[in-house]
Amino acid sequence: MDAPQEIHVRAPARLHFGLFSFGNRGRQFGGVGAMVAEPALHMAIRAATQFQLGVSAEAELAAAVRRCCRAWGVPYPPPCRIDVVRAVPRHIGLGSGTQLACALAAGLKRWLGRPTLSPRELAVVTGRGRRSAVGTHGFLAGGFIVEAGRGPRERLAPLQRRIDIPAPWRFVLVTSPARQGLSGSDEQEAFARVPPVPEPVREQLVAEVHERMVPALLAADCHGFGESVYRYGRLAGNCFAAIQGGPYNGPHIEQLVERVRSLGVTGVGQSSWGPTVFCIVASPADAERLCEQLRARAGSTLDIRVTAADNRGGEVTSIEPHDGEAT
Repeated sequence: MDAPQEIHVRAPARLHFGLFSFGNRGRQFGGVGAMVAEPALHMAIRAATQFQLGVSAEAELAAAVRRCCRAWGVPYPPPCRIDVVRAVPRHIGLGSGTQLACALAAGLKRWLGRPTLSPRELAVVTGRGRRSAVGTHGFLAGGFIVEAGRGPRERLAPLQRRIDIPAPWRFVLVTSPARQGLSGSDEQEAFARVPPVPEPVREQLVAEVHERMVPALLAADCHGFGESVYRYGRLAGNCFAAIQGGPYNGPHIEQLVERVRSLGVTGVGQSSWGPTVFCIVASPADAERLCEQLRARAGSTLDIRVTAADNRGGEVTSIEPHDGEAT
């Protein structure tokens, strides 16, 4: 079979609503989140006389390619050029590292003509999912994700629930461009410093998701879903108060959350370590109204964008030689 002429991979961004638990016996981490259509990653793999990487994220891509080749028994990278045409912004709570690694693995697997990756294989070859598995499962399936947490012998936490998010709903993403969330060694150090989540808190978080958040989503009740996400986020965030100083990563985020709530939007929270704050509304009109209200108060100091949910996950398309058609 001829190698494809081009491979294109699109990966959605990830919102993380918070973890269930850490530092205790049994399953670690776990949690809930959602995939959103924008900002999305776009990666292109094209034929070349030798292996090449574009300048964007070159070092990270090179390491990811080496991991994939080792895992698949490929002695050296194939002759192709890999470019990140458009990236998810780094270190602002949108899961950019996981989506980059997953997109690379899925695209390179297609380029080599090998079977689609399973969730576990995707985790192994990318090195992702050691704490949260929301982004890995979200790349494969899209939508709203609940993952159970990783057991001591598991490489990837199992997927508990995956639900489509209603098409009319919108997420308003609000980010302070001058700030970044924790990542890498800073994130590892933070987890080493925070105390374990008390068992009653873990039970409360799990109950919030399964008894209120999930039923509201299944009923397409945006108001009820948003209230549940807000309650869950505050409780999960308080588990990191030793690092953040409260349920959010600094007073500026807490003030923004309360400002959004004062405008009548129930569903608002911090994604991962922030600084991105997400707001959940029922329609494009509601999203536009909220954007106007926030811009009127904050001027140009905030980066504000509107996106729909992504219920598809990462998509790999190939352009075959001879016919020029994408598959």
